[in-house]
Amino acid sequence: MKNNFTQKVVLLASLFLGVVACTDLEEEVLDGVLLNPSASSGSSASATDLLLNAKKSFYNVAQGQERFLTMGEHPTDALAGPTRGGDWDDNSKWRQMHTMTWDAVNPFVISSYNDYLTGVYNTDLVLAASPSASEENEALFYKAYFYYHILDKWGRVPYRTPGSSNLDNPEVYSGAEATALAIGWLEGMLSALPEKTSGSDPSIITSAAANFLLAKFYLNKAVFDSAEKSESYTFDAADMNKVIAHAEAVIDSSPLQTTSGSSIADHAYWSLFGSDNAEVADELVLTCKNQRGIGFQGNVQYAWRASTHYNQAPIGGWNGWAVPGEFYDTFDASDERRQYSNDSIISRLGNPIGLMIGQVYEPGGVEKVLDRNGKDLVFSKELPLVTTGDAIESAGVRPVKYIPDFENYGDAENDGIVFRSADAYLMIAEAILRGGSAVSMSAQEALDAVRMRAGLASQPASLDLVYDERGRELWFEGWRREDMIRWGTLLSPRQLKPGQTDAAYLLYPFPADALLNPNITQNPGY
Repeated sequence: MKNNFTQKVVLLASLFLGVVACTDLEEEVLDGVLLNPSASSGSSASATDLLLNAKKSFYNVAQGQERFLTMGEHPTDALAGPTRGGDWDDNSKWRQMHTMTWDAVNPFVISSYNDYLTGVYNTDLVLAASPSASEENEALFYKAYFYYHILDKWGRVPYRTPGSSNLDNPEVYSGAEATALAIGWLEGMLSALPEKTSGSDPSIITSAAANFLLAKFYLNKAVFDSAEKSESYTFDAADMNKVIAHAEAVIDSSPLQTTSGSSIADHAYWSLFGSDNAEVADELVLTCKNQRGIGFQGNVQYAWRASTHYNQAPIGGWNGWAVPGEFYDTFDASDERRQYSNDSIISRLGNPIGLMIGQVYEPGGVEKVLDRNGKDLVFSKELPLVTTGDAIESAGVRPVKYIPDFENYGDAENDGIVFRSADAYLMIAEAILRGGSAVSMSAQEALDAVRMRAGLASQPASLDLVYDERGRELWFEGWRREDMIRWGTLLSPRQLKPGQTDAAYLLYPFPADALLNPNITQNPGY
């Protein structure tokens, strides 16, 4: 066990930021940066090399299954990790996430905090290494992204003032302070960033990506600025107008050539999630590039392995995650976002992808798949959080959002989606309905663009409809938790969480190591 002195040394190791994450006695390398008091701060490395570390940190949290999905979807109505006999228990850490009963020693809470703080640390090393203007902007973009998620999940951000002693405890920004800083960085770089063009690499940081992140900051500003987290917030009209302006800039800069003007309606939803998505989907605003041979990538194979059964194609499923029936039931039968199939998918997999329910078939779609007990494998809406008997094999609707890379299931080239234009339309609709002023489109037009692409008819625009559409459009993309916080629904009872949850769980607790810094106080209720 590490003693308090060693913990304190590790806590003070970073140059600008309190990375309070290490968990063993040995020197530990996090994303290539050595965190040890006797090690170099990284100042001898070039800004270019250090920027690669910052980008690796970004990829780790922006598409890693245990960051944006576990922290952003598992506590919601849209995703759960039930215990299946002897599998998927892990000392109840998955069930804790869904039922919102985690504490400061939950391993997801600890590792996620460490990873986001390590990301900020890596960007600060870039900024201290005399970067070029473009390198500085890219590092600041990543830093703003890390700040966004630290604020969303913990409410405050530890930091070090440049030039301060490593022996000093990191200070802490309030939510309002950190939000203002991140907005300033992003607004300051807008004019210098390249524009997104048709066919351009969506993994490059462009003005569209910065505008998207700015829209997200302004949309959640009431939540981030609030010292007292609650289920009700007042959204300032001026902030909502900023959301609209930045989201419309995303749409205006997105090279979507359609018969109906600037719209997503003529672009197939499921083309966004194939192994060639970076080449065919101009709707993608920012992605993590997953390409064999580039040296590092996120490999999104978990997007089909985490939920599929061991016996179904592609062989090697983990038989884990599931979608509660109440969320599945929010989709109309005609909603194209619920399931997708073509001849290649049936030939290779046997079943449509999307929200998988019912009998599972072998490749070709004719012969039934049997479970490990020799019975027909039939996925059902029934989903206890602790499954027994046949339910171990079959309980739960199974989510598969990305089309498996048929050329290499285990080293997939599907780019991990971080931002996309459909979300910008939904942000515009929400911001108008929260008091912002429409500019180039109404809330109705923004909602209709999203629904039309899904094969659905227009319905009168309302905040309730925006909430439902965000769930249906963006399922398995990591936004559900913060959406539920804005709408005041995260704490409410639901299918697998029968009781009301205390407001403390609108934030995660700071890990115990972080509290060695006297400037960090634990979030209320923990």
